[in-house]
Formats: sequence, C-alpha cells, structure tokens
Amino acid sequence: MKIELYNEFIDFMIKSMSMKGTVPPKKLRELGIQLQTIGLKMVIVSPDIVVEKFITWRALTQGGPDPEGVFKAFADLLIEMRKEIYVNTERTSGDVLDILS
Repeated sequence: MKIELYNEFIDFMIKSMSMKGTVPPKKLRELGIQLQTIGLKMVIVSPDIVVEKFITWRALTQGGPDPEGVFKAFADLLIEMRKEIYVNTERTSGDVLDILS
C-alpha cells in the first residue's frame, strides 16, 4: 500500500511540475483535492517522519516564493519515503536535487 501511495504522489508531482502557464481554477481545485487525498492517506499508512516531511513540504508550497526551500523539502520527503522502502539506503536529498536540476 505504501509503495502505491508513494507512486501516486510522484505521479501527482510529475503532472503538476509539467503544467506550464496559468492553470485554470477548476484544474487547481482538482489538484488540491487530489493532494489532500494523498495527504490523508499518508497520515494513515506512513510513519511519522514521512507525515512530518509531507506537512513541511506542503506548508512551504503555500507560504510564498521560496522555490529552493520547496525543492529541498520535497527532496527530504522523497528520501524519507525511500527509507521506508529501502531501510539501508545511502541516497540523500542531495541526490534527489541533483536529479531535479
């Protein structure tokens, strides 16, 4: 269940990041509902550290212009998800940022 949820989140992020220009209000509402649904599922199935990182990332996305902080929080969240799947991972949020840059 966790892997499917994490994949759902990644798919959401890929779709969101690929949108260019102004997003119509209806589409923004749909995305907001989808993200809320993912967040609620995370609270149920993910460990506290993943939920904490999700909340931090979500707050930063709504807090104003800090793209660097948002990407760092996103990378931290992905690494915590990865640790949940691969306990002995050596990957870091820096690796994620390298992939995204």
